[in-house]
Amino acid sequence: MKKNGVNYGILIADSILDSNIGNNEQCLKVVNDSNNLFLVFGFSPLERIDEQLSFAEVLLGGEKKIVGIKLYPGHEDFVLMI
Repeated sequence: MKKNGVNYGILIADSILDSNIGNNEQCLKVVNDSNNLFLVFGFSPLERIDEQLSFAEVLLGGEKKIVGIKLYPGHEDFVLMI
């Protein structure tokens, strides 16, 4: 990032635990080691809802390293009703 003049970055985590791109916990470790990298929390409404909500709540209230929450309607079969 520094080499290319990028001041801040956002890492988007996957909502599934066994992910090739990094789940929330793995990505959190990366952003915690940086003062200019932040996390978009990957959330799945199809599994482990209480666990995910509790984890997101802790992270949102603590160090504020989460800057967004990502839902994956493109590869998870759910419908958003807003």
